[in-house]
Amino acid sequence: AFASYTKALDQPTKDIPIELARAHRADAAMRLEKFTDAKADFEALAAIDPKKARYRVGLGLSYLALKDAAGALETFNTLVMEKPDALSLYGRALAHYNLGNKAAATQDIAKAVELEPGNPAYKQVQESIKKGEKLSL
Repeated sequence: AFASYTKALDQPTKDIPIELARAHRADAAMRLEKFTDAKADFEALAAIDPKKARYRVGLGLSYLALKDAAGALETFNTLVMEKPDALSLYGRALAHYNLGNKAAATQDIAKAVELEPGNPAYKQVQESIKKGEKLSL
């Protein structure tokens, strides 16, 4: 899939515009653990459409995957200031936790669980933070 989207970026068509091909390639890169490629694609997408939170969430998650918690925190701080949704709070909690700020991580993940109580991933991270377990993507 990654190669197909790369080809689509090299030869865009009306059916597959560059933004869509790049978004699909970024998602494929995350699944394939090609985090540097994902980060580059999400950065390009955020430049194309800075208001699209999905691209900035992807960028923040790619920072986390690359062990750049400070970059992730900066990205998620902006998202939370704009609209404190569960996914942005979850990402910021992971960034805080990886920077050693357990209190802020605990607060953010509690808000994420409150906003989406049915999300098992948020509850699992909340438990891991309480126990002081190592967290990564």
